[in-house]
Amino acid sequence: VRVLGAYDGRPVSAVPVGDRLVIETTEGLLAAAPPTGASSDGEFQKLGIGPVVSLRAFPRSKRYRNTVIATADRPQQ
Repeated sequence: VRVLGAYDGRPVSAVPVGDRLVIETTEGLLAAAPPTGASSDGEFQKLGIGPVVSLRAFPRSKRYRNTVIATADRPQQ
């Protein structure tokens, strides 16, 4: 088991995109990449868009295979 990083919230869904895994949590969106070399532990990035309402990917599309669309609520002002 490898620990890539910590995140806030509960996991809601995960979508594979290329060699990455895009993870939706109740608090935001994350991207995890596998190790690239013998000494690498992989990559874990927080994508700062806030809570996500909808996460879509298109794995069977030739054109949009590596595309993820995330819809987020706009904060009340």
